[in-house]
Amino acid sequence: MLVHGDPESVFDFVADSSQRSFWQRDVQRGSDPIPDLVPGSTWTEVRKLGSRLLRIHVTVTDACRPERFAVVGDAGQFRGHGVFEFRSEGSRTRVVYYARFRGTGLRALLTPIVARQARRTAQANLFRVAMRFAPPASMTQSEQKAS
Repeated sequence: MLVHGDPESVFDFVADSSQRSFWQRDVQRGSDPIPDLVPGSTWTEVRKLGSRLLRIHVTVTDACRPERFAVVGDAGQFRGHGVFEFRSEGSRTRVVYYARFRGTGLRALLTPIVARQARRTAQANLFRVAMRFAPPASMTQSEQKAS
């Protein structure tokens, strides 16, 4: 997703746990905001997955501001590993998110369904990030390109 704004600003917004519920609508509840996104930081959040609520324990596994950060989410029988990358493209930032999921026991059979739903949710979430940084509608196209 291409976002108006520099990598530092976009990274800081995405990494800010107090902004999480704005751009990640599937997050229903989260623990207290974390002060810094550093490897080893942890929090718990409740996400809606289909019609179910899942309590997920999240751990930061990698963080290099403003280039990337990675997390592991553990929901018991489901585990996900997600990576956000922020790449400068002129006055914009390309935000790339990729994830992989693993289920255990009978939940392993549901992993492809979970992954498909997570892909759709991630696309909508990144769109909300882009809208947060979109230039005002009153700007001309040349002004938008210069910003």
